[in-house]
Amino acid sequence: MISKIDIKKLYIPGGYVSLIFAFIGTAVVSYFHFNVPNGLNLVHFVHYYFFYLIVIYAAAKFGILGGVAFSLLLSVIYNLDVYLNLFHLPHYLIRPFIEILMIYTVGLFTGVLSQKLYNENLKLQKLTEELKESLELLRKRTEEKIKMEREIAKSDRLRVLGQLSAGIAHEVRNPLAAIKTATNMLKNGKYREDIINIIIKEIDRLNEFIERFLQYAKFSKRYSEKIYVKAFIDELMEFVKLINKDYRNVIVNTEILIGENIFIRGDLNYLKQAFINIFSNSFEELKGVDEARIDFYVRSENGKIKFIIKDNGKGFETDNIEKIFEPFYTTKSDGTGLGLTITYKIVKEHGGVITAANENGAKITIELEGFENENSVN
Repeated sequence: MISKIDIKKLYIPGGYVSLIFAFIGTAVVSYFHFNVPNGLNLVHFVHYYFFYLIVIYAAAKFGILGGVAFSLLLSVIYNLDVYLNLFHLPHYLIRPFIEILMIYTVGLFTGVLSQKLYNENLKLQKLTEELKESLELLRKRTEEKIKMEREIAKSDRLRVLGQLSAGIAHEVRNPLAAIKTATNMLKNGKYREDIINIIIKEIDRLNEFIERFLQYAKFSKRYSEKIYVKAFIDELMEFVKLINKDYRNVIVNTEILIGENIFIRGDLNYLKQAFINIFSNSFEELKGVDEARIDFYVRSENGKIKFIIKDNGKGFETDNIEKIFEPFYTTKSDGTGLGLTITYKIVKEHGGVITAANENGAKITIELEGFENENSVN
């Protein structure tokens, strides 16, 4: 018994129209075969080839089973005596027998080719449907991912907003409390110069905080200057020397492996500030460290300029290393937690990447896109 799966592999559903057309052709060729006198050789010669055409058509439309079935039908019409005398063929039926074999061969060969083409088309259709389903599933998952990312971004914005609010409140409340206490003392007639100094100091502290916060909130790259890296480093190191005057025990080593004609694009003052923030942090961390050292490496790799600032201090807190660029995160008692945040924002605005790590101390790496000459830039 042939299973449904086997039949599908041997049969093409050609439809009723094709079947009717094949039977009409069979009826026409049968009429000519049985009713045209033998003397009309041309008609016999022509109608004989229509047996093959009908078999080919049936095999093309209905596959292997169609080719075999119409080969059987047409061969019976062509010469029934061959079947009736199949096991004892007289010599005059040998030629019709060969013709019938040819009809079966043509039907079977055409049926196999048609069936193979049809089965391949079925596989292609199935693959297309699976691909459509996969694309639809991918589209739905992409939409879900985008929706989820939006929710996460919204949560992050709310978290940062809460963090900003808490940080601002903390930074403003302490100076205000000191100013209020000093003012009450003056109100009660306890005038002393150190009280006035406290008020001035706390006002300056508030003003410095507001300036740094506004710098963080409003920063955007104003200029896209051509900044030659070597000249930039020379200028930067002059500022570092000024900072280092207060930290005489810190040795600053530089290793600049870059050509004179290499440059970056950006806002010179903001980039300078970003690097000075990092150096200032390193100097602060190296207070009291014996043989304190800061290493500054600059090199070009795959079209990127890599700046590495590394010190031999205690490094970052491992559990919170990912928070060091967040607003108001600081481990210093008198820090605002905005220095590295501003640096992070400046680097990002310049299309760069900044990372932090511990490597026998704190290590910060900045990567910016570099260019070799004027023709490299539009």
